[in-house]
Amino acid sequence: MLKNIRHSFIVRIWVEPRENADEQTAWRGMVQHVVSGEQTYFQTFEEMVAFMKQSMDLNLPGMRNMEQ
Repeated sequence: MLKNIRHSFIVRIWVEPRENADEQTAWRGMVQHVVSGEQTYFQTFEEMVAFMKQSMDLNLPGMRNMEQ
């Protein structure tokens, strides 16, 4: 039987200031895995999720189906 495995992350999201009014708003973020302290900056939601998946080590038995 598998134990409940939990991970905690801190996510910060902000808007980068635009230099010109015609530029598109640029959202940025940082995600940190609380236990390891490892962190990364991201520009897309997909980059944030990829970091979280890597931090949670989805190769553990029983975790493979969660990727879908």
